[in-house]
Amino acid sequence: GLYDGGGGTGLHDYWAVLSNAPHFGGGFIWALLDEAVARTDENGKLDARGNLAPDGIVGPHREKEGSFFTVRQIWSPVQVENAAFINNTVSVNLQNDYDFNNLNACTFTWEIARLRDPADNKAGHQTLSAGEFRGPDVAPHGNTTITLPVTLPSWDHPGTDVLYLTAKDPAGNAVWTWSYPLPSLDQDRSTGNAVPAKVILREEPQQWVATAGPTELRFSKDTGLLAGVTVGGKTISLTNGPRFLAYHHQRGTGAGVGGGTPPLVYEDLAQPGALTGLTAHADGLDAVIEAKYNGPLQQATWRVKPDGAVALDYTYAFEGAVDLLGVNFDYPEAQVRGITWAGWGPYRVWQNRMDGGTFDVWHNDYNDTIPGETWIYPEFKGYFRGWRWAALDTAEGKITLRNGTPAESFLGIYSPRDANVGPLLDLPKTGLSVLDVIPSMRDKGKMPEQLGPQGNSKTVAGETSHEIIFQFSAK
Repeated sequence: GLYDGGGGTGLHDYWAVLSNAPHFGGGFIWALLDEAVARTDENGKLDARGNLAPDGIVGPHREKEGSFFTVRQIWSPVQVENAAFINNTVSVNLQNDYDFNNLNACTFTWEIARLRDPADNKAGHQTLSAGEFRGPDVAPHGNTTITLPVTLPSWDHPGTDVLYLTAKDPAGNAVWTWSYPLPSLDQDRSTGNAVPAKVILREEPQQWVATAGPTELRFSKDTGLLAGVTVGGKTISLTNGPRFLAYHHQRGTGAGVGGGTPPLVYEDLAQPGALTGLTAHADGLDAVIEAKYNGPLQQATWRVKPDGAVALDYTYAFEGAVDLLGVNFDYPEAQVRGITWAGWGPYRVWQNRMDGGTFDVWHNDYNDTIPGETWIYPEFKGYFRGWRWAALDTAEGKITLRNGTPAESFLGIYSPRDANVGPLLDLPKTGLSVLDVIPSMRDKGKMPEQLGPQGNSKTVAGETSHEIIFQFSAK
């Protein structure tokens, strides 16, 4: 489980095969923990000897990393599957993976919750209702379908966001919590109060400029990309997007460190596309800037609203096998302090390590953790699953993004940094990105696709469209 693969990378695929076989024997996760020595000659630095001693599912002081929770979910002795929402009821399939315990010795708790909003400036959720029930009569290795003893509010009930279901073992220990985002989560919660001021649109020699109250956005006439943002005259350095990105991995050349295969390198597949048209016009109180291209990125339309909210709709078309696919923006990493976000967290994911997250509002402070070398978790950089909104706290102010397209996508926060000794991968520098495909993680001796189907590159075809809503505030 070297580097950030831990014990979780590919485990879903392996366990699907093993758990469905009539018999299996052998196998292990190497290792439980990072085997590091405190170097008295280097001021107590924890030395895991490059890529020879890490990577466990916990750190040298039992710091829990993402794979800890992946293993915990996959190996939970109670499994909940196939949740079905019919009117205001929920039914689930319960699988008893215990060897000796009947599920009637277990208890289950449920909770209906409202996620906090970006304006709350804190992580977590508010519990609206909760309850507990004893497990049904299911013998070891058996399964059944039950209707949960919970009545959900109507789908359009405002602020009803998530259903949590927790299984507890006979001793009362929680074995896992499953999260179910509810449809009302993705409804517009705006007050609908009209802002009477009209967005001012003006043309300059090199740019179109849209001004909504204190917020000013600039768009390049040469590229159609966002060229600058100011709020109250103060700069928010988000620029140069949306840019289309597409990468596919290849095995590097030369000998791998410690007898492993060479590191992965990523080929840039994003064909350059030229701006073919840029228009700007008023639409009621809004200003609309629309760019059209002749490359994979086909169009990007910005709608600036009087309250300073900015909706970006974009469409790209691509066909082929990829490991990274989406759009990105530039923002100086040195200015970033942390992020509060709603999605499956708090840990980053890989294409072949999706399990282990809980749907909630999370806060991650900025860090530059390298698994096996430093042990600050959760990591700040990486790819984060199922995001609904994210508020990036910076030295300049706050950049808030909302996902206007509830379909599964990933928020890319810069690029995870590999070990300084014996790297396994050289990820592209993608800044802030919204992605439809993210990379898989490998181990020391095998390519991602050798660890199971989830490690394969994704083959995509056709058009993809998304909406992102931005809001900016300056310090």
